[in-house]
Amino acid sequence: MQLYYVDQVKNDTLIFDAEEAHHLRKVIRISEGDKVRCTDGKGNEFFGTVTEVSKKHVQASIDREINHQPAPALHIGISPTKNISRYEWFLEKAVEIGVTQITPLKCRHSERKSLRIDRLQRIIQSAAKQSEKVFFPKLSMMMDFQSFIEEDHSEEIMLMAHLDEKITLIDRTSVGKKSVLMLVGPEGGFQDSEVELAISNDFELVSLGDYRLRTETAGIVAASLIKQIHFLQ
Repeated sequence: MQLYYVDQVKNDTLIFDAEEAHHLRKVIRISEGDKVRCTDGKGNEFFGTVTEVSKKHVQASIDREINHQPAPALHIGISPTKNISRYEWFLEKAVEIGVTQITPLKCRHSERKSLRIDRLQRIIQSAAKQSEKVFFPKLSMMMDFQSFIEEDHSEEIMLMAHLDEKITLIDRTSVGKKSVLMLVGPEGGFQDSEVELAISNDFELVSLGDYRLRTETAGIVAASLIKQIHFLQ
């Protein structure tokens, strides 16, 4: 059964927002009495029966609810690419892999200084529904690299992807099932001062392999490797 996004849950009633309601009415042609499966993106999965279909909204009563447990957190701090379509591709694939949080980083070599967060949120929501994720990743506002690094990340294993590093991510078996924060730099790489700042704030450098990767590719490789380590532990 297809998964939909429900915006509000009140008194055992599922209330779909205008965009999702329009999709249900115009594309799915949903009717009262039809069965639906949906999520609030916070780990709750609902099975319900449609009770109202109007021009402004769609509502359903809850028949059954499943509360899922989250996987170990995977937070990717990654600089936006100059070509926004490549960054959007990264977001889509990161959702499929199971990344739990994404923070766009404004680095010294970043070629893009602003983002349309509302558009990126819609891409994340669409990818989450298509890949049947009941946990939607959090997309943070873009942050200056230094400000982000100096925040408290002590509850996460803090890693920075770096081409010249010899220790690979696979060697970091201590990742286990712990929460991980991985930094991925812009197309021009991290500036030396940024690397030094990260190290001084207890980040560890790791290699993603012998090849130079595009930003969005590096983000996906890092996420895939970490999720595989989480799975195997």
